Amino acid sequence: MPYQFRERGEFLEVRLDGVLESFAPFVRDLIDRTGTKQVLLNLEGVTSVAADTYALASQVQAAVTEGYRLAFFAPRPALFGISRQTLLLGNVEEGTAAGVFRDIEEARRWLLSA
Repeated sequence: MPYQFRERGEFLEVRLDGVLESFAPFVRDLIDRTGTKQVLLNLEGVTSVAADTYALASQVQAAVTEGYRLAFFAPRPALFGISRQTLLLGNVEEGTAAGVFRDIEEARRWLLSA
């Protein structure tokens, strides 16, 4: 699954493209590369999901435990639902350490409100 980092000042945007198989590859890069813990996960380019939602949930939970604040931009209904399910399965309280948004500007505002 290809991904790109875009530094946006106070937060980092990670754009995912193609088939979502795991969050683990870019999470490792993220931890190694950046100083910010505010991350916008842009799922706009995801075409399908081949990942186990419990595995995704575990990866999100680990990132939140490390102190990351995650905003998921999921404009399509299926990705929005999978993103919310991922938070629920990972016992990540939506609205505090992570949030799911259909509007990218709303996701950015939420990240910057911390």
